[in-house]
Amino acid sequence: MRDLSQITPQSTLGDLPLNDFQVGPNTSGRAIAHHLKQRPDLPGVIIADRQGLLGMISRRNCQTQIANPKTRDTFLQQPASVYLQKYKKRTRFLKLRDSESIDVAVRLGLSRPSQDIYEPLVITFTDPGLPDFQAFFLLDFKTLLIAQSKIVAAINLEVHTSRTETQHYLHKLEESQRKVREYTKLLESQKTVIQERNLLLESQQVELLEQAREISQYNKRLIKIGKLLSSEGKKAFQATFAGVNAICQNTAQIVNTGRLLSSELQTIRETSKLIEEISRQVQHLAVQAAIVANRTSFEMRGFGQITGEIGKLVGQTFEAAERTEQVAERFRTHIANLTQSAHEGTTTARSLVGKIEQAETALAELETLVQLEKASGVVTHIDPEVTLTEPSENSQALFEQIASAETTLSELKNLVQSKDSNSLIEKIRHTLTKAKTYPQERSPS
Repeated sequence: MRDLSQITPQSTLGDLPLNDFQVGPNTSGRAIAHHLKQRPDLPGVIIADRQGLLGMISRRNCQTQIANPKTRDTFLQQPASVYLQKYKKRTRFLKLRDSESIDVAVRLGLSRPSQDIYEPLVITFTDPGLPDFQAFFLLDFKTLLIAQSKIVAAINLEVHTSRTETQHYLHKLEESQRKVREYTKLLESQKTVIQERNLLLESQQVELLEQAREISQYNKRLIKIGKLLSSEGKKAFQATFAGVNAICQNTAQIVNTGRLLSSELQTIRETSKLIEEISRQVQHLAVQAAIVANRTSFEMRGFGQITGEIGKLVGQTFEAAERTEQVAERFRTHIANLTQSAHEGTTTARSLVGKIEQAETALAELETLVQLEKASGVVTHIDPEVTLTEPSENSQALFEQIASAETTLSELKNLVQSKDSNSLIEKIRHTLTKAKTYPQERSPS
């Protein structure tokens, strides 16, 4: 038997203090009464044999039989089995297993008839290893109530402890709720700040998108102008290279023609010397003819000799004139070639000037775009040494020089076509004189 101080809400009937007073069916009432008198703690006696439990006689029923003079002798002298047979209603009992809970046992005990409420309970013990074995014990109903009261007290203590802990937890919960409210307010303020920052970020994002769109437009314009510059540059460079090649070819042709003119001028010098010599001989013959004319007829025979000399001079003069005409014809051909070359050079120069002007226009558009980008805050690197007027000045100077050469050659062409040999010779002499003095003028430099 266990002590009631060890009872817990989880305890069962087998954990309570039990009585094992048990007798056979032939035991007399006197022996039972004597034994109950010797042990005041016994709530009753169990009547059992080898077949099992036969019944139970409580201390209250035993005392009732002994206290009544009519039933005293009969109870004391007869065996217990007779009493059980005779008083079945009085000897009925509540049998429960040892694993039953105390609370259920109390409810079942209190549900009995009022005259049987305080009767002891029979508790049966079984062993799973021995199915045929059973042990029977008596449990005083008072002990059961005391155990329940202790369980109730323990439960009340647990309830009180739980309530105290609950109050403590409630206090902590209230404190936590207060902190949660503070945190909620703080989160709301932070949420407001975050919303403001989000609005600011959205506005900045819109500005960035607008700037990105503007930059994209600038990039498209730069790409367009770059393509234009590339196309115009290629065309200008191709035209420049072609023009330079044409100018070089025309220059080479002019140089070759100049060399031919130099050789022709040498021929003209020789012809001029021959004509000068013929002129001196004619003058000399004229003097001789005058002298002969004043002489006698004998001397007229020398005049025929003079006449022959004059005929030779006339033939030489015609020959010199023919050579001069041939030279003049070659001059016309060479000057025509020079004029054509100069005209082609002028055309090429004009084409180059046009291409350069187109390139200048594209560069001007690029410079305007760069200025717009600088005004809008887009940084673009521009080489300060690059200018847009220098190519135009150089090309204009080249054009002017070629035009001057074309004018000079046109004048020579007109002189040749007029078939005026004296003017041509005078022009050639003037040109030769200028050519001789030009190197002298340039030599100091």
